[in-house]
Amino acid sequence: MSIEPCRLVDTRPVPDRIGPHDGFGGDVTKTIVAWGSNGDCVIPSEAVGLSLNVTAVGASAPTFVTLWPGGTRPLTSSLNPAPGQAPTPNAVTTKLSGTGSFDVFNKAGTVDVIIDVGGYYVDHDHDDRYYTKDQVDVEIAGIPAGPQGVQGLQGVQGTQGDRGARGATGPQYGRTSIRSTNVDTPNNVGWYSSITVGVDGLAIISHHDFTNGDLRVTHCDDLACTSATSTAVDTPNNVGLLSSITIGIDGLAIISFSDSTNGELRVAHCTDVACTSATSTSVDAPNSVGWDSSITIGVDGLAIISHSDLTNADLRVTHCTDVACTSATSTAVDTANWVGLYPSITIGVDGLPIISHYDGTTDDLRVSHCVDVACTSANSTTVDTPNNVGRDSSITIGVDGLPIISHYDVTTEDLRVTHCDDAACTSANSTTVDTPNTVGSYSSITIGVDGLPIISHLDATNGDLRVSYCDDAACTSATSTAVDATNVVGLYPSITIGDDGQPIISHHDLTNGDLRVTKIRRTSWTPNTWES
Repeated sequence: MSIEPCRLVDTRPVPDRIGPHDGFGGDVTKTIVAWGSNGDCVIPSEAVGLSLNVTAVGASAPTFVTLWPGGTRPLTSSLNPAPGQAPTPNAVTTKLSGTGSFDVFNKAGTVDVIIDVGGYYVDHDHDDRYYTKDQVDVEIAGIPAGPQGVQGLQGVQGTQGDRGARGATGPQYGRTSIRSTNVDTPNNVGWYSSITVGVDGLAIISHHDFTNGDLRVTHCDDLACTSATSTAVDTPNNVGLLSSITIGIDGLAIISFSDSTNGELRVAHCTDVACTSATSTSVDAPNSVGWDSSITIGVDGLAIISHSDLTNADLRVTHCTDVACTSATSTAVDTANWVGLYPSITIGVDGLPIISHYDGTTDDLRVSHCVDVACTSANSTTVDTPNNVGRDSSITIGVDGLPIISHYDVTTEDLRVTHCDDAACTSANSTTVDTPNTVGSYSSITIGVDGLPIISHLDATNGDLRVSYCDDAACTSATSTAVDATNVVGLYPSITIGDDGQPIISHHDLTNGDLRVTKIRRTSWTPNTWES
């Protein structure tokens, strides 16, 4: 139910304060009463959920803020404020408790929170869901059969036919082994990791040191990453947030990341294969840019980066002018609504960059297809709209040459996959592929050696690292399993395929504050053969 927007809570000091709550300290939960007359809002008792716009102001430390209806707090965040950044708004949908309230949690430091209400949800007693053909077929198959008819007379036996050709060899069901290792442990490290494979055939990972506010790189010592060497490669200010790593045409790793102190997009170019040191440059500085960056290498051999401009709510693309990205040209390529959140970039079969991202105004998944190699402009399309979809998107190109995107459905708390109908993704088909618990956040997608997509994501209910293995190239269905369930370990995963053809995933162990790597070995890449 839409209402005239109203302010429910403002924890800033008088005269801005609205409601009874002051600012949040670290590790603090406050209960916000919604029903009745509170703040500037009047919410009826029939409301079971709220459509909110939540803004964080004046964070003293990198943190995350979570809204939920009470009870056990989920592990997902609603927004991620950091010191020095502009006020950080985000669209949030939350259910209400049985008493008409919800809880707000702040992880670290102090921060003020502003909560505006744009509408509320009520229960209804009819089923307005859309059903797929497969779901309808299952329901039809469940209708009891009628009584069996009288058996007819047996016909005359025909002549024996020729012997048929020998059938193909059946699937070989091999064993799967899974090994998880904490590879970087000092301080609180492993936040917002990104993984790729270097020219030496070994995995290399960029991540954030939350304790020191540094960009950190971990280079694995073997294919399974049972041990590794880690280095802080950029240390001034609070840097290394929301990093993305790839390998340049010079064979060296190049990393995009946010400098949250100055609100800038920064690039680190490694000086050797193991990235024991790097040269860092600020390549885009106006406004508060560089958030949720994603980097790849274009057909011109130069790095190209998608990122979010939080000041103007735009999707921004930065195209490097040299291999080391010591300078670059930046352009806002999608400016309609609050777009550009959680972007992910890759290069299509047409040689042009293509970007998946979230429209925070309409809660939709959006795709921007660049018109040239440098992405000086782009054509943008909304490709998935039901519910609140498109969060934490990840894009790659399938063996059919079409973009495929994993993302999080906030409304149903499920993993969703969108498969494009053409190279520019002017239309697409979307499917929910994993549904038990709260799954699908922080997703990362790649293509396995069998040509099928494979997705790593968080099971926020259990704190597990989860993998969904698609059953076909369009991922109309998938087989999902928890591959690491020790402690709360599944945050911010990033997946790639190692030189041995096997998946390798970097992720954050929240319980110990470590960077963790999970290596999956399968002796046969046959669908539905998960073992541990």
